[in-house]
Amino acid sequence: MAIVISGKTKCVICAAVIEEGDEIVGFPAFLPKEHELWQYSDAAFHKLCFQAWPDRERFQALYDAFNDIQSARPKHLKTLEEFEAWTQEAYEGFLKKLRANDINEAHK
Repeated sequence: MAIVISGKTKCVICAAVIEEGDEIVGFPAFLPKEHELWQYSDAAFHKLCFQAWPDRERFQALYDAFNDIQSARPKHLKTLEEFEAWTQEAYEGFLKKLRANDINEAHK
């Protein structure tokens, strides 16, 4: 999840400082650097900025697809090797769709 420090962190959309009491939306780092929306991954937004952002629906769909995969992670994985093998297989289709810039298909 994005680290937010009130009075220091800037909204990734409007660049204004996020102040104590501001309603915010934040996301973890979930997009690869080569993706066009990467700079918004691992970032914080004012809630109103995020709601008005033209790319909000696309970005939210990508995050939802990522989160669906993450939520389906088997609980029985015990070793790093097991986790890495599952991760590679689980995210393979998602990453292919991202590379092809097939935003609408990433959540299917």
